[in-house]
Amino acid sequence: MKKSLFIMALGAIALTSCSQDEVLEVKKDAISFATFNENASRATIYDDTNLTAFNVSGIVKDGVTYKTYFDKITMNDDTKEGSIYNSGYYWPMGNMDFYAYAPTTLSFVLGTPDAAANKTGEAAAKITGVTIATDATTQADIVYALSTNNAKPATATHVDLNFQHALSQVDFKVKIDANVAQAIKVVVNSITVKNLQGTGVYSFPTTETDTGTDGKGTWAISGELTNYSVLPGWGALTNGATGKTEAVTATATESMLLLPQTIEASTYSSGWSAKGLFILDADVYSVVGGTEVQLVSDPTYVPVEINWLEGKHYTYTFVYSAGGNGGKTEDNKDQLIPIQFTLSVGDFVAAPAEVLNPVAP
Repeated sequence: MKKSLFIMALGAIALTSCSQDEVLEVKKDAISFATFNENASRATIYDDTNLTAFNVSGIVKDGVTYKTYFDKITMNDDTKEGSIYNSGYYWPMGNMDFYAYAPTTLSFVLGTPDAAANKTGEAAAKITGVTIATDATTQADIVYALSTNNAKPATATHVDLNFQHALSQVDFKVKIDANVAQAIKVVVNSITVKNLQGTGVYSFPTTETDTGTDGKGTWAISGELTNYSVLPGWGALTNGATGKTEAVTATATESMLLLPQTIEASTYSSGWSAKGLFILDADVYSVVGGTEVQLVSDPTYVPVEINWLEGKHYTYTFVYSAGGNGGKTEDNKDQLIPIQFTLSVGDFVAAPAEVLNPVAP
């Protein structure tokens, strides 16, 4: 059975909140906040250690009347005591809803503070004008938190803001399968995701973000189709001088932060359609006795169906497997052509008969 270069989705990992809590004494009746967020493996992604600044807005509800109490105030190191952020506002009578987000440079619209419109429809709280940078090294995480129906406490306490990730994290790896007996070397130059929409507006959820998967909002994405690329820092990936009997995988991953969206896989008909498509630009060499012979120099096109959800982490692994075609070229030709043989053995062909005259001794 032939095996080809293929993509494996290694799973979607929900980014949930941590339960650690550190309670410090704060000023009586002052509104204060503590933040919680899933620990992540990359510095570009917010976690409990690097989420140090956020904006928060508050709505006070007194019966059927909704009023904006404060809007887009910034919490940072200047307002922080230990792990608690002090708002500078005191608790009013009635219950409060709090809308928080980071980074603080985002555009935010609180919406109309009334019972009918504040959480749904055009008047909902929104993060607007989001544009995802095409340079993966400058892409920024977006997190949000909603805490509802907070009553004025009897004693000094703080509001837990349980931040969630609004984007999708997409990671890439490369692997040489164990069944590749030939010694090969793979040098990845870039990985590109084609035909994504990169602008959007995020509407806050209707339930608070400490209730698991219920606390999810809605993306309205738009814009021209855009390509996003990452330049891996893996160096060469090789399975040894004579090949190995075990799989070899890149030790690190290359990550992007992208808008959640659903796209059908690209198809080829005189060109690749403007749908889900990965491009792996990699040079592949055979290593024979210390001498490298290039096998692949053109980028590899891999159609893929995309169904990314907010707050999910997806890992795609490009696998080089024995006997495969190595994926497709831009004009839909196989990248790796196995050297194969067939054989036939011809019959002995009768030579012309010869007559020999005996010679007398």
